[in-house]
Amino acid sequence: MTRSRLAVMVAFALSCFGLLLFLWVSFGGSTPLKPKGYRVDVLFPEATQLALQADVRISGVPVGKVVVTERDGDRTRATLQIEPRYTPIRQDARAILRQKTLLGETYIEMTSGSRDAPPVPESGTLARGRVQETVELDEVLQAFDEESREDLQRWQQGWAASLEGRAQDINDSVGNLVPLIEDGGDVLKTFEAQSRAVRRLISDAGTVFSTIGRRDTATRELVVAGDEVLRTTAARSDDLRATVRAIPGFLEALGTTSVSTRALTRDLLPAVRALRPVARDLRPTLEGGAELGDDLRGLSRDLGPVLTAAQDGLPAASTVIRAAGPLLDRLAPFSRDLEPIAAFLDAYKLDFTQSWAKAAAATNDTAPGATGRPINYLRLTTPVWNETLGVFGKRAPTNRANPYPAPLASAKIGPNGGYETFDCSHTGNPVTIPALGTAPACLQQSPFAAGSGPSRFPRLERAAEE
Repeated sequence: MTRSRLAVMVAFALSCFGLLLFLWVSFGGSTPLKPKGYRVDVLFPEATQLALQADVRISGVPVGKVVVTERDGDRTRATLQIEPRYTPIRQDARAILRQKTLLGETYIEMTSGSRDAPPVPESGTLARGRVQETVELDEVLQAFDEESREDLQRWQQGWAASLEGRAQDINDSVGNLVPLIEDGGDVLKTFEAQSRAVRRLISDAGTVFSTIGRRDTATRELVVAGDEVLRTTAARSDDLRATVRAIPGFLEALGTTSVSTRALTRDLLPAVRALRPVARDLRPTLEGGAELGDDLRGLSRDLGPVLTAAQDGLPAASTVIRAAGPLLDRLAPFSRDLEPIAAFLDAYKLDFTQSWAKAAAATNDTAPGATGRPINYLRLTTPVWNETLGVFGKRAPTNRANPYPAPLASAKIGPNGGYETFDCSHTGNPVTIPALGTAPACLQQSPFAAGSGPSRFPRLERAAEE
């Protein structure tokens, strides 16, 4: 025998051995001559279906295999070989037998235990108290009484009858399950984003159904009325068909109208916002108008002569209005000067109104006069401050004057703020006369809008010519 033939035979034998070893390991067999890893024993009370090379899992992740099973009294001792990266198993770990399928393929589900607990030593045994009993399917069924088991049997038989011959439909449903779940996820995300509105909708729906339940008579009448509406609709089917034929033309005209309506809405929106305060006062006005009904009826009777006179008066008034055109043209430049004044007064309208109330509060007290008649007098308190005791060449650092207060500047005086001064650049000036107390913090006033635009003081500029 030549060396080449001997080499071929050796290579063939080694390849066969390698192939058999690969198949053995692929089907769960152990590798010959391979060193043993970390092993731990677990005693199970019911492990008749636990086979060698069964999976050991932690949180559903395979971490090892069952390498040995043997009887140990009334229990089965299973030797588990755990992969190195999941070792060691802690003494407070738990173990239980579970089944992968209804056919009874068993695996071991474990928890690794807490990191602070001591580890189970190599070839050690997990405490019996850490092994939970397995609940078999037959034990679950035995928990039902005889009547419940018969009902469950009939329920399963009914499912079998309903699913008979529907295998293809079930396959199609399972095939469409992934897109359904993806779309359902988007829908659930939308519901989650609008969770408050969804809860409010469900609560309102419950209130509606509760109200309907309490008003069963009205609900019955509503159903009867709806039935009459449907019968009337069926009798007027020709009119409905004519209406449906007219809808396309109506929608086309409506689309053209909606463009004009949107433009009109943009122009009316500022006016509607301006009318909101008026709308709040409209209800008392209408209630008062109802009380004036009798007077209004009398007024309507007296309007006859007025309308007769208006036939001659309205043409004359039209002539006056037409003649007033040149006068209004002359007044237009003057209105450009009034507009910034009106804007300034609008910014300080609350301060102006409050000043009248403060003046009334300051002068509402009375005292006997020289003639004995009561007269009003002004209540005034003069503060004693270092700035009233002398004349200063420079502005005192304690001065907090503001000749141009912003609108509602007095509202900031209180525990949450202070009166803002016009400028704080004087706080570094020398102290000529010491203050009699602690000066408040210097809060510089920010630019504000009053008149023509944001500034540190009101600015009035002539309105632009339109």
